[in-house]
Amino acid sequence: MSFPLKAVLASAITVALLSAVAPIACAGAGAANDALRAGEQVQFDGTYYDYRAGDGRAMIKVWVPPSGVVRGLFVSGHGGHRGDSRAFTRDENMKALAARFGFGLAGLHAFAGQQAYRSGGETLLRALRAFAAVGKHRELANVPFLAFGSSNGGATAYGLANHAPERTLCFASNVSSQFNPPRPAADVLKVPAIFFVGRFDPFSANQRGVDAVMELIADARARGGRWSAIVENKGHQDGVAFDVYMKFAEQCIVARYPADANPRRGPVQLRELHEDQGYLADPSTWDRDLTTIAPFRAYEGDRARAHWLLNRDMAFVYRAAATRDSRLAIGVRDVSRTDNPNTDPATMFSIGGPVVEPGRSLYLVADVRDLPDWSSIEFYDGARKLGVVSAPDAPFMDVKPTLDQTVACVTALVYTKSGTIHVAPPFYFAVKDPAVDLRSEAEKTEPPAWRLPPAEGSKTARAVAVGYEPEAGAVAKHVLVAYGLTAADERAFDTQAGQAAPFWSRISEAHDAIHMNQYTHAGKGSTFSRVTSVDARMQVKAAHSKRGLYLFFKVTDDRFLPVESDPWQYPFTDAIDVLFDSVSSATINDPANRIWFMNPGWSLYRSTKQIQVAFGRHRLPTFLKRSFADPWDMTYRVTSMSGARKYHGIIIRFVRVDPRTRVQEWFLPWSEIGSLGELTEEPAVGVRLAFAASYNDTDDSRAGVKRLLWVDNTSPWRSSAADGEAPRGWGDIEIGPFLD
Repeated sequence: MSFPLKAVLASAITVALLSAVAPIACAGAGAANDALRAGEQVQFDGTYYDYRAGDGRAMIKVWVPPSGVVRGLFVSGHGGHRGDSRAFTRDENMKALAARFGFGLAGLHAFAGQQAYRSGGETLLRALRAFAAVGKHRELANVPFLAFGSSNGGATAYGLANHAPERTLCFASNVSSQFNPPRPAADVLKVPAIFFVGRFDPFSANQRGVDAVMELIADARARGGRWSAIVENKGHQDGVAFDVYMKFAEQCIVARYPADANPRRGPVQLRELHEDQGYLADPSTWDRDLTTIAPFRAYEGDRARAHWLLNRDMAFVYRAAATRDSRLAIGVRDVSRTDNPNTDPATMFSIGGPVVEPGRSLYLVADVRDLPDWSSIEFYDGARKLGVVSAPDAPFMDVKPTLDQTVACVTALVYTKSGTIHVAPPFYFAVKDPAVDLRSEAEKTEPPAWRLPPAEGSKTARAVAVGYEPEAGAVAKHVLVAYGLTAADERAFDTQAGQAAPFWSRISEAHDAIHMNQYTHAGKGSTFSRVTSVDARMQVKAAHSKRGLYLFFKVTDDRFLPVESDPWQYPFTDAIDVLFDSVSSATINDPANRIWFMNPGWSLYRSTKQIQVAFGRHRLPTFLKRSFADPWDMTYRVTSMSGARKYHGIIIRFVRVDPRTRVQEWFLPWSEIGSLGELTEEPAVGVRLAFAASYNDTDDSRAGVKRLLWVDNTSPWRSSAADGEAPRGWGDIEIGPFLD
């Protein structure tokens, strides 16, 4: 993310967000407006293209390789009608893979799969036309795409292909059984497709999901469709779908994309794959040792009932994925499988996967513990035999991927002494091209250093309106008063190691503070002890000056955990977790402003920010997690403490009072509150800024995540205005008079 570019665009973005009649924040606004409908908005920040629907619901985020012509897009659907797969576009491994083909990545939010055919597909194409006009990649108006999704995302992939078959290289649908249109047109049947379904999917009771997919495939194959299905022994989950899809995507790009095509010159005429050039598989053999596969012309059964496969490589991968013998598994030592954290049906989407450097030594490992009489193992990448190992040698093979490979999909055939053959489900990894730079010029630009202004104290605390009296000392209210500091108070901050600034002690019981404990502020589902009084409590105080906002957090806990380096673990460790905004909670709660929520399922406003700082066992960690709007979804950056101070002006101090008590002091410049450039000076006394404070406490158990939440025992992340209810979870910081 380019901070200088963000600064340049800040005012234009604000205009775009506040005006439905002028939605474009960059050059090319006229042409982009021609592509959009009233209220729709697009933005290009030098790295990502973003689209937001006029009603603030459906959104699209696109990443493209930083150099060269964009040749196409990988489109990721999401689970649930309000799900969000835009994080797909930020995944470094997916970027590395897509860039090998000159492709970009597209993630969706609030795309209903059942509507993708009639409206969602047109929304995507309209957004791409606007991106072509507003950014520097005019070819986006013409690029073909591949689509994949699970659950609702599977229906989305199907719907997009039916809406624009001429632009769809292939698609794959996982654990989805509702399709619109119910019977695809003839030209859609020419688009290669694979459907995955779970036999034990709880959303498809009594085999309805399996039956629906098999009926769809049977009708398609009877009409010559280039389609197949795999019914796995799984529930509503990934299974082998992503491993198969990545090899499928590679093979379809190679087979269907003309080498001389350039979408910058016009639409790409994708090659048609003739039915008799592929392979066929017999679905009645899924429960045998090996699923039967054969070239189309050599297939001996009923071709209209057989499932169609792209080529020999995909036939071998399909055989490994469709055969239900689960006594054998395969993997690559020191290379993890795709870790999909998005398993909830409302959020389900796959990202990432293993990417390796060319020339790296890899060990293919077959788990043969359930086949003690194995005699030999044949390892394959697609249909290419990599080698054979024989007992009593160890069941692994050393391989070195080369740069001429893009996606490896590894399977294995195991032969036993009793004469049986078993196949391992596929495992994929991609090979990275180290010469491809994945960072845009915007991302390479060094952000400007932040300069700490001199300590001048508050300039607004003196200007107290007649009759203004802050409410002090009331625990239940939803307002925290921030008291004005003098220049001397400010100079005392950040000067004495191991001690809190002395002005905090002057905020006594006669002043305002937040007092939280496990009895009054435990979030829903928290598992706090009902008898251990130190598990946990937090006190919050606030102060202000001309140069920024000061916050004080005092936490008592029975056990402080060491900090993991993985930023994903911040919700699962002992950390201060704060959300704040440059507008008041009243503004956020106003129904007229719900268009500016980043997500209908949240109460996060367009200018909301979040900072999470862990405590650690004995000392402050070296980094913090900072989340912000980008521009219509929340993303995060892990920033070192020194970097946070240098580039953002954020200062975090740590005090260990005793073994069970810790203190954090924060300083945030006004420019850090809300969107960049919105809050440029100290607010006047009486101004309120939305604020939500929480403490995460886990005691080494992810199953027992506990949170103290202010206010209403909930968080803006977990409250919604989508159904007309008032957002919950927000309180306010009120700019108050001088600290007496």
